[in-house]
Amino acid sequence: MATRTEVKIVYLKQIFNGSDELIRDMERATHMQDFSKNQLIAGPQINCENIYILQKGSVNVYFVLDGKKIIVDTLKSGDIFGDVMGNGARSKVCDDAPFLEAREDSVMCVSISSDFYRVLQRHPSLSLQVLQNVGSRLARAERKIQDLALRTVGERIVRELSRLAEIEGENNMRYYRLDGTITHEQLAMMVGATRETVTKALTLLRSRGIIEMKKDHYIINKPMALPSFSVKK
Repeated sequence: MATRTEVKIVYLKQIFNGSDELIRDMERATHMQDFSKNQLIAGPQINCENIYILQKGSVNVYFVLDGKKIIVDTLKSGDIFGDVMGNGARSKVCDDAPFLEAREDSVMCVSISSDFYRVLQRHPSLSLQVLQNVGSRLARAERKIQDLALRTVGERIVRELSRLAEIEGENNMRYYRLDGTITHEQLAMMVGATRETVTKALTLLRSRGIIEMKKDHYIINKPMALPSFSVKK
């Protein structure tokens, strides 16, 4: 059976393109850490000086506004999160840092930002890969901001469930399938709405055949599979 170090090296090779020396340096600069479902990983004043590379599972990124949790992103395998510059630009307190919480049992490669930054200095080619990775995640965040500003709650629900299914579910020509259960309260956090509004929107989506809610999974039918695809009231 492979050791955790061997597993980590295989994973790092899948994420980063580079020499054996680069992979060895990344291996030395990181350690693997397991997180249980709903476990808080980082946040303001909590491990915010670390770099996190998600190996397995999924992790929610959220802020708390007026006592309400607002999920702004869900990290997928290979995503990098944290102060990748590692140059002291952010204080250790990190009052403005978001929270990271395991959406399911997850495994992450964790590095202190200063150690990660030293690897970047030794291997400039790694900087571009990290920039592309972080840029992709920021693009997701921008799309979510656009959704919050321009789309109805029903549209946001369809897009959010479809995106999660792409990360951890099934995607075929006719539908997305997302296994597991998501409460109306959790979905409200993801789409920036109240639980009551989400419940009404889900009822409408189900009546139009856009979403099917089973005991242990969701089916999100794609537009081409339906005679009419509209989630507006």
